[in-house]
This record gives sequence, C-alpha cells and structure tokens, in this order.
Amino acid sequence: MICPKCKATVSDTADFCPECGMPTADAEQEDTENNVSIDSNGTAIVYSAEKNEYQHNKRLVDAVIADGVTKIGNAAFWDCENLKSVTIPDGVTEIGVSAFSDCMCLETILIPDSVKIIGENAFECCEGLKSIKLPNGMTKINRETFQGCASLESIEIPDSVTEIADNAFYNCTSLKTVTISENVTKIGDSIFSCCSSLESAQVYRLADFMFYECNKLKNVEIGKNAVKISDYAFAKCRSLESIVIPDSVKLICDGAFQGCTHLKSVTLSKNLETIKSGAFTYCIRLKSIALPDSLTYLEYDAFKDCEELETITFKGKTYGMNDLKELCDAIYYKL
Repeated sequence: MICPKCKATVSDTADFCPECGMPTADAEQEDTENNVSIDSNGTAIVYSAEKNEYQHNKRLVDAVIADGVTKIGNAAFWDCENLKSVTIPDGVTEIGVSAFSDCMCLETILIPDSVKIIGENAFECCEGLKSIKLPNGMTKINRETFQGCASLESIEIPDSVTEIADNAFYNCTSLKTVTISENVTKIGDSIFSCCSSLESAQVYRLADFMFYECNKLKNVEIGKNAVKISDYAFAKCRSLESIVIPDSVKLICDGAFQGCTHLKSVTLSKNLETIKSGAFTYCIRLKSIALPDSLTYLEYDAFKDCEELETITFKGKTYGMNDLKELCDAIYYKL
C-alpha cells in the first residue's frame, strides 16, 4: 500500500504508516499489474490518462482526473465495470476513442467546456449513464459515441455542434426526446435507430434510418431546411399517427415511412416532386392522401399493402388502389 500523506510504502498487514502514523484504512492500495493506486473506497487520483493503466480495472469506483491532464487517451478506462463517477477538470481538451467504453456502472460524468473532441465509441455501452451535457464549443459527435447507453434519458447538444456521425445514439433505449438544431448540417446514418422509448423529436435535416424502429415516436417536427425524407428514416415507427412534411422537401426516399402501422394523417410538401419505392408500404391505417400538383414521379409500389387506403387525390381527380398504374402514368406523363 501507498500512504497518501507521505507516500511511504506500507505493509499490507500494518495498521498505521510507520513514517507518519496515518491509519492504513486510508492508504491507497497499489495495483501491481497496472501500476496504479486506488484507495480503500475505490477512488483514484489520475495524474496521467494517456495510456491504459486503468483498463479492465474492477476496483476502480471513482476516477478524479488531476489538474494538468489535457487528454484522456484511447481506451483509458475501457471496461472498468464498477466505475461510477468521473471528475474531469478544466484544461482537458480531448477524450479519446473508447475512453470509457463498457463502463456499465458509470452514472455521472461532467464534461468541461474545455473539451473539444470526444472520440468514437467514447461512452459506448455505458449502461448506467442517465444524462449527458456536451461541452460548448464541441463541433462533432463522433460515430457510436453513446451507442448502447441503455439508461440515457436526456442529452443536451450545444449549438456549436455541426455534425453527428453514424450510430451516435443507436439503441439508447431510454432516450425520450431529442432536439437537433439547424446548425447541424451533416448527419450520419442510424443516429437514433432503435431508441425504443423515444417519443418526440425536433430536427431540421434527416438521414438514412435516422429514427428506424423508434416504436414510441409520436411527435415529429421537421424544420424548413429538410430537402428530403431519407431512406427508411421513419420506418417501423409504429406509434407515429401523423406527419407534416415541410414545403422545402422535394423527395421522399425508399421505405421512408414503411411499416408505420398507426399512421393516419400525412400532409405532403407543396413542392414534392418524387415519391420512391415502398415509401408508405404497410401503412395499414392510412385511408386517404392528397398528392401535390408538383409531383412528377410516383413509384408504383409506394403505397403497397396500405390495406385501408381508399382514395388518392391528384390534381382534383380521385384514384383508388386499383387505379395506381393510371395514377403513376398521369403523374409521369403529365396527363
């Protein structure tokens, strides 16, 4: 053991430090395999976090990053299965790739605004993490940063963020609401896929599989910057009952609303030009839809297996499901 007061080496069987008299119950216990020191409460003062001395450590409960540390390295605390809290001081500018991956008990972490970079998979599968506030000045949320954070209920994304990469919040099954500002101009695929508790979302742009299989999603607000509804963006959102597509949208891509089995009301963009294959497939409660005069292309199977769809209106004329070929021809040939 190491005495925290005088730093003397103390025998494991001693009751007091022979140099200063401090009780050994307060002394740090040395992890000889990784050459790190953790006290009897599971706390470690971390003076260097660029290597992975704490990786897989089962005794670590509380990590206090010391002043002067500027970077938490790649996989620095990976798989510290009992780590519950981390204190990061101002001055740290980067959290590395997989730095806290698989810290399944991690509940609390405060990230100072000095942090500008959080690496890929940094908090992946931190199943105990309930909330996170990202630092002001951060510009990118990297791929799979919070993937599989099953207890994460809320996330605060600062206006400085302009990019969110693939699978950033994939399978965050407790996340209930999300707001993505119009400053985010680049969005990767599947960033909220399989967020099974997500109920509301406010976004300005969409990406492929963005809300795929978000079974409880009911309220969606799409901002005026969106130009398309991406491939399978809302597929299998089985609680979604209505959607208003802003007039900025010109394209609804493959499978965009496929399997939205409770979708009853769709308001399409007045400037919509194309509806692609399977866009509304299996929307079994959709009874009617009005297509805008601007439409120039409709895939024949766009409304496949919409069992209750009775009327499709286009340029003042009403079509039934048996008239889809006639409707597609009327749109394509501008009849």
